[in-house]
Amino acid sequence: MSDLVYTSPLIRDLIVVDAEVERICTTYRGTGPVFLLAREVRLAQNLRITTCPLVIVADVFDGAGFTIDASGVAAPSSGRNGDDGVPLPMSQMYSPDGRPIAGGSSGQGGGAGLDGGNGQSVTIYARHTVNVSVTTAGGAASNGGSGGNGTAGASGAMIAEHTEQRDLTPGDPYDFEFEDVVIPEQIIPGTPGGNGGWGGNGGSGGSGGSVMLTSLSDGTEPVLAVAGGAAGGGGYGGSAGPDGAVCDAAASPGENGAPGAWGADGAVVRTTVSEEDFVAGLRPLLDSTGPSWANYWAPFRIAMGDWHYHRFTPSAAEPGDAGELAALELQRGLELQPDNGVALQLREQMVGVPRDGGDGARAWVGGAANAVGLSPQLDILPDFPTYIDAFQGFVPLASAFLFSGIDDVLQAGTKEALAGMVREQQKAVDLARDRFEKDVSIGTSERDIAAKEAEFIQQQLDQATTDITDAMAKMKDTPFRFGDIIGTVAAVAGAVAGVIAAIPTLGASLVAAVPAMVSLVSTVTAQAEPIAKALLAGTPADTKQVEEAYKKVGKSVDAVIGAGKTIVNFVTLVQNLTTAPGADNAEQIALVRRGAELAHQLLIAQNRVALADQRIAAAQSQAARAAELVQQAGALADGVQLDAAGVRQVGLLAIRIAGANAEALNSMAFRAARAVEILTLEPQAENIALDAGMLSPEVWQRYSEDAITPTELAGLLTASWGRMLQPIGMQQDYLAYFQQRHDQDVLTRIYRPADPEFRSLLSTGRFTFEVDAAALPSGRADAKTRSVRLALVGADHPSGGISCEVRHGGAYSQRRQSGEIDVQLLEPQISTRRAQFTRLTAENESIADVPLTAPLSLRFWGRGIGGEWGVSVVGAQENAGIDLSGLTEIQVEIRYQFVR
Repeated sequence: MSDLVYTSPLIRDLIVVDAEVERICTTYRGTGPVFLLAREVRLAQNLRITTCPLVIVADVFDGAGFTIDASGVAAPSSGRNGDDGVPLPMSQMYSPDGRPIAGGSSGQGGGAGLDGGNGQSVTIYARHTVNVSVTTAGGAASNGGSGGNGTAGASGAMIAEHTEQRDLTPGDPYDFEFEDVVIPEQIIPGTPGGNGGWGGNGGSGGSGGSVMLTSLSDGTEPVLAVAGGAAGGGGYGGSAGPDGAVCDAAASPGENGAPGAWGADGAVVRTTVSEEDFVAGLRPLLDSTGPSWANYWAPFRIAMGDWHYHRFTPSAAEPGDAGELAALELQRGLELQPDNGVALQLREQMVGVPRDGGDGARAWVGGAANAVGLSPQLDILPDFPTYIDAFQGFVPLASAFLFSGIDDVLQAGTKEALAGMVREQQKAVDLARDRFEKDVSIGTSERDIAAKEAEFIQQQLDQATTDITDAMAKMKDTPFRFGDIIGTVAAVAGAVAGVIAAIPTLGASLVAAVPAMVSLVSTVTAQAEPIAKALLAGTPADTKQVEEAYKKVGKSVDAVIGAGKTIVNFVTLVQNLTTAPGADNAEQIALVRRGAELAHQLLIAQNRVALADQRIAAAQSQAARAAELVQQAGALADGVQLDAAGVRQVGLLAIRIAGANAEALNSMAFRAARAVEILTLEPQAENIALDAGMLSPEVWQRYSEDAITPTELAGLLTASWGRMLQPIGMQQDYLAYFQQRHDQDVLTRIYRPADPEFRSLLSTGRFTFEVDAAALPSGRADAKTRSVRLALVGADHPSGGISCEVRHGGAYSQRRQSGEIDVQLLEPQISTRRAQFTRLTAENESIADVPLTAPLSLRFWGRGIGGEWGVSVVGAQENAGIDLSGLTEIQVEIRYQFVR
């Protein structure tokens, strides 16, 4: 238990009020009230507050059946009783001849009762409360003391008439002559007893303190007591001392003391507010005592959000509540500091950025990224061994730097040695800064590529729209069936054209958290025919998937998608158009399908630009933090002292620098996991821990307050870094995949002058074709591309061949062993392949039989074979002078591997 005396708020994620928290409140020496600031405050015992006001600010307050007792302290004792009178000696009470000469002694007055203490004020400012019980009643006063009793008076006497003999010759001792003398009746008065002492006045009760309870909702009716303290009763007067016999006067008993006043009742201010008013009242309350506790609390909540964000894996099947907590903490931090750049950036990574379009439409782009700024759908070459080797090679170096660095710091013998260690740390973090700045450059390049890709897809989409328009007359006479509904191809084409037209105004927008989904405003399909409405109808399952995705990051669907929109799964839409029955409408349906697929791909490409911007922002933030560490290291090296504080500073710097390296390592681990996911189709979210190497901000807060020892901190760090060292799960999935029965084959497409693909090449220099993963021979699961060969039979060029760009669209499909079609939404990829002018012959076995695990130069190696393919001879400089006049046949050969 720490002996730290607080002068600033107690800040935690969860405050469980126990004896230690009560000690902190009792010994608080800061200005104004003691503040307890937390996401949740929960009582585990009654909390006694006596020395200063209490302010609790939380999202949730739970009294848990206990009471905050801030009542005034009851007067510890009654007033002092008056002393009894002191009896006089007989010599002072009576004269030598026995006559009473003094009365009894009076009792002393009783002391006044003590006032009760005033109740303290208690403020609870929480969004939700339950089991609130607070008393700020005034303390009870004590009674006045009783007066002392008086002592007895001296007794007098009454002597009756009587005869006494009187000596007539008192001078003659020999004469005994006497006479009888009559003595009349005589009274000798006694004296009164002492008066009783007066009773002391009662003390006044303490005033009740105030209770301010502000909340959005209360789970139970609060119990709030603010009554003033009870008044003390007056003390009883002392008894009069007994009067002496034959005494005309009488001693008086003491008067009773007056009762004290009751304490004034305290005030109860109970307010139920809206969310907006609650937020508006936060800073005025937190900054009400001088220091800005809002600026003190905000960085902690944002750091908690960042930590929860690292614990959150968006693609995990069961992500837990880390995403919701991350979003909550970031939002709470922004309520206190609306312009905090770190919180804004992290929130945009999680949720996205709103964009407004025409007619009040709004769409969110970007978002759904993990804590290192990478999308769960990140597309990389699925070369797992390369990534995991780099990761496993660097982790031991980074962890060794951390732990041996701390040991060296603790054993430093001179100031110079300590400064030298800091300079070494400065070099290490400077390298980390360089890495992050290179990530910025890479991200900038990727953004440019994504922007160009969006432009290319837009051009294709414009052409597809033109093709659909040109074919619309024929489509009106061509039937189309979907389920039990029969319509025309034109009806479907018109609806798809409406979706395409709505993209610029955000009437059609991507659901960034679930990229397979597109949201459509109601006007897009309002005039569509039943067949089109059926194809573009959302399903409860699709809506639920979107709801769950945004719930993970603390957002409702209505807040992001907006009310009145239809959520459509465009992957399913394209599959439905692919499998539509009828050979006589195949060419027209292919045009419509291509329009729908390109519309979806355009939305994805536009979103990738936003994701690239966010990735750049994340890398810039990481670089800025590393640069800050570089500066701190430089300043510390120049001024470090060889004392406990200096060693602590250097040790903490080493930990922070290791944390910067952990961020880079976690990025490597994520890339390795994505390589496995793309190749094996097995989710890897559970096999990586992006919070490895991190500790909760609450741990750091407790460490700074000496509530955690350096040894305990080192143990927590060791455990956290240890989670990074063994990515066994993803290795096992990778190896298990290649332990299956793999084989390979070739898919060949031949196009002749009568085919539209042939005509397209002649007229535009490019053509596209579709590979349906479901149409591959049965028993061939997880079909993935290995290589591509081309032949333009009969063409001519001085070089004897030409370079062609082979492109695969962003939807890569493959049939699983269960028969289900899996579609991965990745980046479109282009690889340049050499096309020969003679028919293709069998591949050389040395080329065809390269190991299945070896990634080739082909950009779409290891991805599903299904999807849209394109071949282009446009743009290659060496193709100038190509002669296609003699072209008789186009051959495309795609070698693929599969699992039996």
